[in-house]
Amino acid sequence: MIRHGAEAGFAIALLLWMIAGMSLTVAAVLHFAKADTSMVELRIREAKARAIGSGAAMLALRDSAMSAYMPEDAGSDSERELYGETGGYESRGESGSQYDFKDGWSVSVNMRPSNGYVSLNDAEAASLERVFVELGGMGSSEAARMAQGVVDYRYVYPGFRYREELLAVDGVSRHAYDRVKDYVHPFRSGQLSAASAIAALGDILSEEAATAERGESAGTDYQETPGGMVTFESVAAKIEQRSGVSDTTITALEMRHEIAGDVTLEQIIWASPERAYPILRVGGISVSRVTEQ
Repeated sequence: MIRHGAEAGFAIALLLWMIAGMSLTVAAVLHFAKADTSMVELRIREAKARAIGSGAAMLALRDSAMSAYMPEDAGSDSERELYGETGGYESRGESGSQYDFKDGWSVSVNMRPSNGYVSLNDAEAASLERVFVELGGMGSSEAARMAQGVVDYRYVYPGFRYREELLAVDGVSRHAYDRVKDYVHPFRSGQLSAASAIAALGDILSEEAATAERGESAGTDYQETPGGMVTFESVAAKIEQRSGVSDTTITALEMRHEIAGDVTLEQIIWASPERAYPILRVGGISVSRVTEQ
C-alpha cells in the first residue's frame, strides 16, 4: 500500500515537472514569436518610411521650385485649392514644410544646402581633424591620423561614393565613424558654409571665429587660405585630390516622421532638383522617440 502511494506521488511529481517544462517551452515560443512579430513590424515601418520619405522629398522639391510663384501668405486657401486635399500640403516656412499622410503619419522636411555638412571629397585635412576631435571625441594625434587617412584615400581611389567608405580608411574606428557619420557626406559640395552648417558644425565654426578674433590659432582650415610654397607637385596633387566638379545644387532634405503621435523617425534624403530623377540617395531610418503604450 505504501509502495503504491510512493509510486503515485512520483508520477504526480513527474507530471507537474512535465507541465512546468511545457509551460516554459510555450512561454519561450511566445516570447520569440513576439520578438519576430516586432521585428517584422519594424521592417514594414522602415519600408513605409522610406517610401513616404521619398514622396515627401519630391513634394518639398516641387514646393521649393514653385515658391517663387506662390502667394506670400503660405498655407492660404488659394494654395490649398491649387494643391488639392490629396497633396498633404500644410505649411511652408523657414523650418521647412510639413506633409500629412494617412493613418496619422506626417513628415516635416527641412531643406539644407549640402555644404552645411562636411564633404569627404572636398574637406581639408585640418577641417577633418577638427571634426574628428570635436564630434568624434578622438585625441589630437588619432584625429590627425584619421584625417590624413581620408586624404590618402582620396588619392588612391577616385573619391568617396558612400560615407560608409570611411570604415575602409586607415585609422578610422567604428566608434569614430558612428559619432561623425551624421555630419559628413560623399558629395562634392565645396568647403563647409557657416551660414548653412547644421548645429554641431555651426558651433565649431562659431568657436573658430571667436578664436580668430582673439588672434589665436584655430587649428583648422575650413576655408582655404593662401600661403606656403607652390610647386608643380603641390598643384598636381591639388588637382588629383579635387578631381571632379562641386555640385552646388545638391540638397539635404532632413526628414522627421511623426507616426500617430507615438513614434518619431528621422532620416536624410539627398537630392538634386537639377537632375532628371532628383533623388540621389535615401538615407537610413533612425528612431528618435517611442511613446510607451
